[in-house]
Amino acid sequence: MPLADRCRKVTVVEPSQSMVEVLKQGAHQAGSPNIAIVQSGWEEAEVDPADIVLCSHVLYGVENIVPFIQKLGKHATGSVLILMFIDSPQAHFSPLWKRVHRKDRITLPAFREFLGVLWEMDIYPNIEMLESHEIQAYESLDAARQELRRRLYVSPESAEDRRLDSAMEELLVETPKGLAVRGASSRRLGLISWQPE
Repeated sequence: MPLADRCRKVTVVEPSQSMVEVLKQGAHQAGSPNIAIVQSGWEEAEVDPADIVLCSHVLYGVENIVPFIQKLGKHATGSVLILMFIDSPQAHFSPLWKRVHRKDRITLPAFREFLGVLWEMDIYPNIEMLESHEIQAYESLDAARQELRRRLYVSPESAEDRRLDSAMEELLVETPKGLAVRGASSRRLGLISWQPE
């Protein structure tokens, strides 16, 4: 929505039906007729080139990354902008995941790994570090339990739920902002940009 206030036209590529519905509602309420929505993954999307192609918090789970990046470049007549956390967004839940599900969680690649891919593709981008996001904190144990059940795919009153309670006792600590996972730090955000040839 903020981009639509500053651009002649914004094309949004989004596969999630619920996200598309939220955007449609917001665009209608704001009276923003300059937003076009393509409900699709980027790999399959058919869109026109644009001055700027912005990819925000998408690349962590992209398996076939090289053609994805190539398509970003082919559709940018000006610049490609990539917004990513230094570490994958769910990384700080890994200690809880291990105790709840009794197996290691696979940590998805993030900013550092993405830079390595770009360099292997002979793309040498500009890098700008943005402000840190505070660690995720919860106002109460109940609030933490509800959010962590959702994040860790835990059903209430299951064996995993009982292990979650035990893990919370061990791994949640008091901070000035509320309860947080022990060892979690603020999340650094980076902006990667380049102009395709």
